[in-house]
Amino acid sequence: MSDPYSPENIAEIKRDLTGHLVQIFELVGAEATLKIAAKWGGGNLYVPLPKFFTPKSALATVVGYEIGLTIVQGLGFEGEKIEIHHGPLGLMATARRKARRLLSEGRSVQTVAREVRVGLNTVKEWKRQLRAANNNARQHQPDNDDHRLLIKAAGTK
Repeated sequence: MSDPYSPENIAEIKRDLTGHLVQIFELVGAEATLKIAAKWGGGNLYVPLPKFFTPKSALATVVGYEIGLTIVQGLGFEGEKIEIHHGPLGLMATARRKARRLLSEGRSVQTVAREVRVGLNTVKEWKRQLRAANNNARQHQPDNDDHRLLIKAAGTK
C-alpha cells in the first residue's frame, strides 16, 4: 500500500478540500485534517475560546491537545460552531479518485461512468484534468541531457 501522506496523495487531498478544511490543512497538515473530516464531515465542529480549550475538549480527543490548540488559535473563532465539509472523504471526491485510477488503467469513459455512477460529461472532464496534469508533470521533468548538465555542474559523475 502506498504512503497516504506521499506528495502525490497530499496533492490529491488538497484538491478535495473545501471550506474550513482548507484553513485547517494549512495550520496542521493532512493527517489531522482527515481525522476532522472523518469525525465532523457533514456536520458542525465547536471551536471553543482558546482559554477554554482543554485536553478533554472534543477536538483534542481526536487530534491531540497541541494540534487542537493550534487549530483553535489559528482559526480565530471564539466559541462558535463551524461547518465541516466531507472534503476528500466525500462521495464525489472518492468517485473522482476511483475514476482517475480507472482512466489511468485505460478504461473507457463510458465504462468508468457506469462503474463510478456519474455522468459521461463528469468523467470526460476528469479525463481532461488527468491529461492536463500528466502533460504538466512531463513538462517539468528534465530530460537526460538536462540531468547530465546538472550532474556536471555539481561536479559529480
